[in-house]
Order: sequence, then structure tokens, then C-alpha cells
Amino acid sequence: MILVMVTILVLGASYAWFNYYREGVNSDIIAGNIKLNLLDGNNSINVTNIFPEDASKARSKNNNTMNFTITGTNESDTDVYYEILLKHGTDVDGKTRFLDKHLVFDLVQIDGNTRTYLLDAVSFDDLNERKIWVDRVDANTNSAISRTYELRMWLSDTVRFGEGDGIDYTSAQFANSYANVKVAVEGDMEAKSLPATSITRSSYVENGKSYFITKLSNDYKLEDEGELLTENDVIRLEITNPSNKLYFNYRDSKGNEDFTDNESLELTYTYNRNETIDIQTFVYSRDDIDVSTDVKIKVYKNGPLVEEYVKHVNVVG
Repeated sequence: MILVMVTILVLGASYAWFNYYREGVNSDIIAGNIKLNLLDGNNSINVTNIFPEDASKARSKNNNTMNFTITGTNESDTDVYYEILLKHGTDVDGKTRFLDKHLVFDLVQIDGNTRTYLLDAVSFDDLNERKIWVDRVDANTNSAISRTYELRMWLSDTVRFGEGDGIDYTSAQFANSYANVKVAVEGDMEAKSLPATSITRSSYVENGKSYFITKLSNDYKLEDEGELLTENDVIRLEITNPSNKLYFNYRDSKGNEDFTDNESLELTYTYNRNETIDIQTFVYSRDDIDVSTDVKIKVYKNGPLVEEYVKHVNVVG
């Protein structure tokens, strides 16, 4: 503990820093009359003296967020689809980026006093053109719509810095590292989808096993739930632990379950209508010891990989 405190005090003299950038300028037209607006008009948020932290601590702050809105009308006869993306910001001379996998993101949609988590403490191995949310503005929307989003970013509490074995950055590397991320919104008349979201916001336990929940959909238009498809959709979900420290069990909302020891899960669902399936994935330590590790989630739709992200889990042995 003394060594850790000394390290923090030394690094407090210099700092790592975060930047958010959004693409373009205020009131960029996306498609038709649909626009992206920053609520506060700022192009970036700088946060200095950043150290690894868990979701609870990160969410207690208000200096690591950016709020923006999607506004406009769509008087055409065709739906307008838009997607929210993350990209790398501008390179900083003389400094090095934190690895993408060490950055953690929330995306929250705000409607009055209601906050809905669209991204919930997830990381990505690659932030290049990373699609994080998809929605649409219906055809013949003559009255203006306004949707407000809050993006939050922080440094994962799994990051280790200092000297010796098992570290991600030396003290000097950490002090010279930064992260900046652009927020971009792109749209057109072509249909877009985002078939899976993880909704875990706390540590759930049942019969001594931790679990997280994944909502797996063949289409994001939940208001069309139950609509029959002209062709079936095949959705495949892969859940793995790259560190091989966990076993997996599962139970889903269609009545399927498997409580044998699985080193990974591969689940396939054939949809003949728009439908959402809840999958309760149980995780437990292979060696019956406390484990702090990452779970990788991949989703394939009709063959191609369409989504990939990482959830960090803390498992009690």
C-alpha cells in the first residue's frame, strides 16, 4: 500500500489526460433535416490526473461526460437511420495513446428523468469506426424529435502501472499517455441494426454464481416486436474468457439452459420474427478463487460478425 501511494503522489506532478472530440461543427446535417447538436457547444472535455477506476467511481463524476442531441424532422416517405460512432481523436505530439481496450464507455439516453443505458461499462479492442448505437427517425415525422445522449469514458480499473512484472504501463509511460475520442453521427435512408446490448450494471449473484445478462435481438426496432420476417435471421452469440479463468453456464428466456462446465459459450438462434431473447450467463472461477477478468462477446448475424465488445467481471471464488 505504501508503494502504491508513493507512485500516485509521484505521478500527480505530471498527468495522463482524456479528450472528447465530436466530428464537425454544431448542427451538422446528417440526412434530410436530422442534425447532431452538442448541448453545451464545446468540442472537447479535458480531464487531467486520470487513474484507473471502477464504474461506480467513474459514474460519481461529472467531468468525464459529453452530452449531445439528435434533433430534426423527417417529412419524407422513407425512414432515416442514424448510427453513433466512436473514432480516434487527433494524435498528440510526444504522447502515446492508451490502448483502446483499456478505455471503458457508457452511453445513456436521457428522456426527462429517465436514464436508459445503451452502453453499459463496455470496452472495445478497436475504436476505429466503432458503431455503438443505432436508431431511426420514422418517415412522415412532421413534428421535431429530440433525443439526448450522454457519453462517459474512463480508464479501466484493470490497468496496472508502475514497475516490475504484470504491468500495462511503466510509470513514465502512464504519465505520458492520453486518450481522445471523436463522437460521430452518420445517417442515411438505408436500414441499420445493432443486434446485441449488455445490460449488466451491478454484480448479480444466484446460488453463489455471478451472472450478467445480454439482450440479443435480430433487429433494434423493438416497437416492431413480433413482426414476421420474409426470411429467417440466424444470430450466433459467442462468449469467451481469453484468460481461461472462468467457466460459463447459461439460461435464456426461451427455456434453454446448460449448467455443465463450459470454457466458452456458443449459442445460435433462428428468428422468424423480430424478437429479443434475454440470456443470463453465469460465470464462476475455474480454480475457486477470486477473479477479476474480461469476458469477450461476439455477435454474428446471418454469417458476418456484426458486433464485438468486452465486459469486465469480478467473480468471487
